[in-house]
Amino acid sequence: MPYDKNNKWVKSPGRTAPTNHVRPGTSRLIKDDDMRIWLMLQTWSDFAQSLYDYCLTHGGFTEKQMLSAEKMRIKVDPEYDPYGEGVWEGVYMDDEDKYIFKISIVTKNNDEQVRSIRKRLIDMPGWSDIKLASNKALLFGCIKTGTYRMLNDDELIDIGRRTGICCDCGKVLDNPKSIAAGIGPYCAKMRSQSNQ
Repeated sequence: MPYDKNNKWVKSPGRTAPTNHVRPGTSRLIKDDDMRIWLMLQTWSDFAQSLYDYCLTHGGFTEKQMLSAEKMRIKVDPEYDPYGEGVWEGVYMDDEDKYIFKISIVTKNNDEQVRSIRKRLIDMPGWSDIKLASNKALLFGCIKTGTYRMLNDDELIDIGRRTGICCDCGKVLDNPKSIAAGIGPYCAKMRSQSNQ
């Protein structure tokens, strides 16, 4: 094995270090068909073609490659919007896929405000974060074109009643009063405080 117990490359005669920056089998590759197709169409760029070739050969991108591709696409493609300019905070739903997307402003420890983008299946508890810029751009594009629509409070509460999952935090409701309300007591309290 060319790696020692500290995961360092062991040099020996006739052995060369791998040229890519990911040790095979130790890092997950990112599969992003939208980005792969976009890179394939950028025939003017040797760099884009090399990323596309790597994706075809290895079945995905490394994290560094994905970040590089996203930076390139932000500069070149005016339709690509991983920041969601003009998209309001709120909860959105795609009626076909039955996913709910929650866009909110979150304040970090250093008082920096960032956008939190999360998704979940309508009838499944728990939210998962959307981190890749290409996935965010796809979401924002769907919102702008009207494929995904913003839900109002009544629709959110109705979903909470039907599914037994809190419409705000995504936790399973186990109290009959909370199920009837479609929202948990803590989330209801926070919502009433923010509306005042």
